[in-house]
Amino acid sequence: MGRTILTAAELLKELKKDLKPFHRTIHLPDQLELDSIYEELEYYRAAISCTGTVYPLEVMLVAMVLIERKHANEIEKRLNDRIDQLIESRVKDGSSQRLGS
Repeated sequence: MGRTILTAAELLKELKKDLKPFHRTIHLPDQLELDSIYEELEYYRAAISCTGTVYPLEVMLVAMVLIERKHANEIEKRLNDRIDQLIESRVKDGSSQRLGS
């Protein structure tokens, strides 16, 4: 008899079930972050399903890294935009003081 291959949705459901004891024992803010990761993984379900030679759990981990990378890049962009705004406002004000002085 052939091996049953779970869908990405089923794999994600299994992952949540397997990590339930871990989820219960971590602090509430971490639980909320983990829940957020689960929600964002739903976005990648189709891509996870399309990987034939890689184990789906490994693809989920790659997707998690991708999610975090996107968040970090967005934060970096917002921070750089804010720094640029501060520099521009100082230039307009004619201030020659350095930022952080």
